[in-house]
Amino acid sequence: VCSSDLRLFDGRVVGVEVIGADDWTDVAVVRLRGVTDLPALRRATDTKIGSQVMAIGFGVLFPPMPSAKVGVIQGLAGEIQTFHDYPLRGLIQHDALISPGDSGGPLIDQAGRLIGVNSAIKIARMPRRGQELIGFSIPIGQAWSLASQLRATGKVPRPYLGVTVEDLSIATARRLGLAVTQGLLVREVPVSSPAQKAGIIPGMVIVTFSGQPVTGLNDLRRLMVTRKVGDTVAVTVVTPGGGRTQLRVVMVERPQPS
Repeated sequence: VCSSDLRLFDGRVVGVEVIGADDWTDVAVVRLRGVTDLPALRRATDTKIGSQVMAIGFGVLFPPMPSAKVGVIQGLAGEIQTFHDYPLRGLIQHDALISPGDSGGPLIDQAGRLIGVNSAIKIARMPRRGQELIGFSIPIGQAWSLASQLRATGKVPRPYLGVTVEDLSIATARRLGLAVTQGLLVREVPVSSPAQKAGIIPGMVIVTFSGQPVTGLNDLRRLMVTRKVGDTVAVTVVTPGGGRTQLRVVMVERPQPS
């Protein structure tokens, strides 16, 4: 449990305890010490496409912080994967212009009910009319389920492979004399990790995970979120000598950061 201080909107400074956090989704549970008079938002259960919403945040862009931005729900099955982050699925898609600093703020409906937690925004490289941006928010049902686990145990169990890897480049492949030019180059394998127990060693290149091709770290993260603690996963690796072999890795719970 981590402790810190928080300044409320009315100027009060109160102590905060972080009960638990899940870095896959950026959902956390905190306890405010000695505070009992903060208003609570009701949760909505009937979110629909086409409904108007408002994203409340503390973004550093326009308008000045704090901010409230309106939009319309465009979908209820959004999926995002930002650079080297774990992908999120089943998100609320909307066109409210959330910006850096708004993440973690509430998404509310016209009745003032909480329907989601703001997470990210995607801006089209070549925007067409109506496709300039898409905001993504974690549905409150998902966030509440994660929060319940964090309140109970301080963590959300996530599977652990146990390797330090990097995207394999053509230049690196040529320099090391590897037989492949795409995949994940294994740099480190912690002692007693699932990967080490399965026979994975530094210098190998991971090319498939659970039967699906792995061309880089984003592929591995996308596939990891479909697995759970206790699963046995087939991992195909290419050895430094050019051989290809399939190993079976038993996923364990990821160690908590120290």
